[in-house]
This record gives sequence, structure tokens and C-alpha cells, in this order.
Amino acid sequence: MEKKRIGYFDIAKGIGILCVILGHSSIRMAIMLVFTFHMPLFFMISGFFMKKQDLGSLCRDKFRRLIVPYMATCVSIIFLAALSAVFTGRTSDIGKEVLSWSYAALYGSGNTYTQPFYIKAIGAIWFLPAMFWASILYGVLIDKKWCLLGVILLALIGYWTVRYVYLPWSIQSAMLALVFVCAGRGLRIKKQILERPKIWWPVAAFVLWAVCLYLDRGRFYLVGNYSEDLLVDISGGAAGSYLVLVSAQMFEKLPKINASLKWFGRYSLIILCFHVVELTFVPWKEIWAMAGIERGLISGCLTFLGKVVWCSLGVCLVLRVRPLASIFGAEKKDSP
Repeated sequence: MEKKRIGYFDIAKGIGILCVILGHSSIRMAIMLVFTFHMPLFFMISGFFMKKQDLGSLCRDKFRRLIVPYMATCVSIIFLAALSAVFTGRTSDIGKEVLSWSYAALYGSGNTYTQPFYIKAIGAIWFLPAMFWASILYGVLIDKKWCLLGVILLALIGYWTVRYVYLPWSIQSAMLALVFVCAGRGLRIKKQILERPKIWWPVAAFVLWAVCLYLDRGRFYLVGNYSEDLLVDISGGAAGSYLVLVSAQMFEKLPKINASLKWFGRYSLIILCFHVVELTFVPWKEIWAMAGIERGLISGCLTFLGKVVWCSLGVCLVLRVRPLASIFGAEKKDSP
């Protein structure tokens, strides 16, 4: 049972990270679909594996697993930004680029904001500090009788305060994401809902997800706690994530799909970090324009393929370079 559990969670993470890449590939319909659940999925998976732990140990563990790769990726972005300025003849901008990206890395915002002061986005890697804070906050609440109430209050605080000020390290996104961490913990307690589901449970989840998709059309951005209807988006995110987890158990019975998705899931952290670098520096639109490919479905699919190849090569590089493998925790095969 333990091997099966780890197996299909790796598959679910593989589906999730591919959806993250797909959501950044300029395919409009894909964006509408994946933005309903791809970020909630990772927080739900994290919640499933949360357990009562000494706060100091939890902080050290999450810092090593999440913040160390975050800092390494930020350093890479800063270095490449300076290098880009040199190669494009903008040597006078090197200092400005280094400072700009250094501030972005220190603030850890997933969006660029101008009010109440200017915050440059660090990009999709905002997820790592958000996951760090979500893990710490839920680690504090996990054994409390009022855990659910605490989760709801923190989620509402995170959702409303972002309209006035955006706090560093995506902590407000983490506060709202606690709802999905808590849902994942609930699946751990009620395992039969996930591992021995009655047929009507996935069907009901699909109907709920489809309705939420129709009502909101994928406009749930956890990165900035943007939602036109919070209850709809939370319901759709939880239902969509549950469907991915149930589907992952079916994919586990298909050897070729099983192996590929497990690989992407096992190294999803590395893939995310290389994806952020690619998002920042690879001008896919200009590449396809120079190749004479018009913007549309074909260019979107080619962009997705290019991103997947880039990230896969990044994983191969990390696995071959021991210091990098140590930074990303790829020296041993950890459970999700």
C-alpha cells in the first residue's frame, strides 16, 4: 500500500508540473483548464503528507527542501540577467539588472506590483516560499482542536489583505493555500475517499469542477489571491485536484505512461526551477516569429514541447552534477 501510494502521488505531481508548463505555453483553452487546479493540487499533496512535527525540525526540513533550491535558482537568474546585459551590449545596465532581480528574489513575489511600492515579480518560483509558509503555518495548527477555524481565518486574512499590501515571500498566497493543505490532510484521514472511492465520488467531483470551470473560466490566480468568486474557485480547485489524484491511480496501471509521469513527478521541483529560468530568458514568441510560425495553437504546442525538453535537460544536468543534486535534494529518492 505504501509503494502504491507513493507511486500514484508521483504520477499526480507529474501531471501537475506538466500542467504548470502547459499553463505558460500561450494555449488559451489549456490555461482556462489548468489554472482551476494545478496550484491547489500541489498544496493538497503536501497536506496529505503533513504530520505532527517539532516546529524547529519542520522549519529546517522545509528550508532545506524549498528555500535552498529557491535561493539557488534566484542566484542563477541574477547571474544570467547580468550575462544577458553583457551579450546584448547593455553593460551600463548590469548593476541595475543585478539590483532589480536581487530585490525580486528577496521579496519573493509572484506578481509585479506598483502599489503601495514597486515589487518586481520573481516569477513562477513564488510557489516555493509560499509552500514553505503554508507548511509552517499548518504545522503550527495541525494538532489544535481549532485547526479548521484557524485555517479559515488565515485564508480570509490572506485573501483580503492582498488588496492593500503584498507581503514578502508570498505569505498571503500561503495563507489562502492552507485551505488546500487542510483538504489534503482530510484525504489522509479519510483514505477510502481517495484509495477506495465509490463511483459517484469522482463523478460528483467532475461535475463540481466542470461547473466551477464554466462559472469562472480558469480565472483563479493563487499567485496573487485573485478570485472573482472565492467559494467557486476553492471548490473547483479541490475537486479538480481530487480528480487528478484518482486519475493518477488509473495511470499507474499503464506502464509507459506510469514511468514517464513518475519521472516528471519525482523531479518536479527541479523542473519548476528550470522552467522559471526558461520563462525569464527564452523568448519563444520571437523564436517562432523568426521561424515564420504565426501565433496560435501550433506555436503554443511547440512552445510547450520546447519547455518540456528544456526542463528535462535541466533534470539530467542536475542529476549528473553532484553539488547541484545536493542543492535540489536529488541525491536520494524522497517520497512526495
